[in-house]
Amino acid sequence: MAIYMMKQKTFPRGKGACITQAAAYRAGERIRDERTGRMHSYLGREDVVYKEVVVPSEFAGNAEIAWTQDRSALWNAVERTDRRNAQLGREVMVVLPEELSAARRTQLVRGFAQELADKYRCAVDTTIHLPRPGSDERNIHAHLLLTPREVTPGGLGPRTSLELSGTERRAIGLGSSKDELLWRRERWAEVTNEALERAGFSVRIDHRPLRVIAPDREPELSLPLHIRKIELMSGKPTRVGDALRRQHRERVEARAKGPYELERVVQRQKEEARLAVMKRRALEMELPKSVPRSVLDREALLQIRRERYQAEKQRFQQLSPQQQSVQRWLKWRQRHVERPVYQTDENGRVRQLSPAQQSAQRWLEWRRQNADKVRALTPEESARNWLAYREAQKLSAGRQVEVPELSRDDDDGRRRGKVLEQSYGYGLER
Repeated sequence: MAIYMMKQKTFPRGKGACITQAAAYRAGERIRDERTGRMHSYLGREDVVYKEVVVPSEFAGNAEIAWTQDRSALWNAVERTDRRNAQLGREVMVVLPEELSAARRTQLVRGFAQELADKYRCAVDTTIHLPRPGSDERNIHAHLLLTPREVTPGGLGPRTSLELSGTERRAIGLGSSKDELLWRRERWAEVTNEALERAGFSVRIDHRPLRVIAPDREPELSLPLHIRKIELMSGKPTRVGDALRRQHRERVEARAKGPYELERVVQRQKEEARLAVMKRRALEMELPKSVPRSVLDREALLQIRRERYQAEKQRFQQLSPQQQSVQRWLKWRQRHVERPVYQTDENGRVRQLSPAQQSAQRWLEWRRQNADKVRALTPEESARNWLAYREAQKLSAGRQVEVPELSRDDDDGRRRGKVLEQSYGYGLER
């Protein structure tokens, strides 16, 4: 059944955001950040089924606006600003109805992106993603990245109306930023319902909050994404996840008792959250302030690497030769160690495989692929081959060793034990 879900976020450089990396990840491409010199490559993605940079309709057929179709040129132009707290972009992420076909979903997203580009006169980098393996198969969603400045044939122009402050918006007669957000939410519901109606489906989506649609119903529990990932990888509940589940159960039970009990529980949970935030902020004030790496330019990053290299070099020179050897071995192992491999057991829990288990899995996979080429040897054949190899080695060294023949009818096992004793070198003449 179609559901409504829209998330909107910004990419402030002051908080460590990198818009070239975000664009490369969503489009499954490789983009080099010209400001920092870093390469962001996501060419291995196979879930990107549609991608296009949509520009305002007034530039349709204009060859001078073709520079926006190169993602690297478009988002590097955005990154070129020198402001440390610059707003690098804005994203609208929506979930697409599973009832629609792939062509109708693409048409729906393309039309909504065109409306945003025409309203704000910006470029909208649009992509559609299929669900990842192991996730909900209905999670077909679209990412729409909006440039913070208007696009012109000569490059980026002034800031869009979305990036203006409240004072600037009132000066030119625009409403608040909240009104713009509510308009996008409502407009997405309208165009989606129109698409469902054209496709012949009676199901509809609603952009209004649950407290308006069903005020007597408690919203379903929604864990943060990083908490869900941690619990999925470890197969165990987390402390934060248990706390959120406990609060949800308290609200459900309080709602059944009446509105006064629900209000009391909600106020208590808000007070607990406020105290937890104050405690965390007090701890953060004691920590040294760090500057996000995305704020620094290439020369500043290189200077940090030089200082770190010199510090590591001085510390390494103070170690003894034995300790230096151990450090070299640990670094080699760190560079060549295999990435962790995870496996889902019969209970649906995810566990990490040890190196021995990974080796066994590779061997079993090799045996399965080469089953028609490899014939398993019997114990007698294996022992005979090993003894022949041993005899050849002794002969090459100028020492002959009498190798007894194997017998298949040695019931008591004494003959075979004597052969193995001689094969491993025990009891041989020196």
